[in-house]
Amino acid sequence: EESTDGGGENGNAKKRRVSSNTDLTAVVASSTQSDSKAGESDWRKLMNLLLQLRKICNHVFLMNGAEDLREYNDVVEGSGKLKMLDRMLPRMKSDGNRVLIFSQFTSMLDILEEYCESRDHMYVRLDGETNRVQRRLDVRRYNAPNSPIFIFLISTRAGGLGLNLATSDTVILYDSDWNPQVDLQAM
Repeated sequence: EESTDGGGENGNAKKRRVSSNTDLTAVVASSTQSDSKAGESDWRKLMNLLLQLRKICNHVFLMNGAEDLREYNDVVEGSGKLKMLDRMLPRMKSDGNRVLIFSQFTSMLDILEEYCESRDHMYVRLDGETNRVQRRLDVRRYNAPNSPIFIFLISTRAGGLGLNLATSDTVILYDSDWNPQVDLQAM
C-alpha cells in the first residue's frame, strides 16, 4: 500500500515503498553492494525473474511445467505475439514477401518451427547448433531465384556477421535484446 507522509522542513511529501513479498527496489539496492554475497544472490533472483517475464511474453510454452498445455492448446493460442504473426504472415506470403524472423531464445525458434509446420510455411533455421556447411546451404537455398522458402528463422546471436540474406524484404524481431546493438547487427 502506498501512502504519503507530510514531512521535512520544506513540506515535501515522502513516499513509502510499495509493500510486496518481493521488494524489487531492495533487491536492486542490495545488488550494488560488491562485498555482499546476499546482494549477489538477490541480483541473480532478479535476473531470473526478468528472464521468466521475457519468456512468458514470448509464449506460454516456454515456461516450466507447460508441457501439459500442449495437449489442449494450439501453438498459436499460447501467445499474443504469435497470434499477430499468424495474422501477418499469410498476407505477406500472398504478396510475395520473404521474411526473416529473429529470436533470442532457441526454444522460441522451436515453437516457431512447430508453427511453420502447422501452417505449411517453408522455412529454414539458423542457430548456434547449425554447422557452417548447413548454414551456407540454407543461405543459398533461401537466396536462390524463385525459392519456395518463405521464412528464415534465426537466433539473433547466431546470425552473426557475413550473412547475406538480401532477397528478404521483411525482418521481424520476435523478441529484442537488452543490448540494442545486437538487434542492429541482426538487422
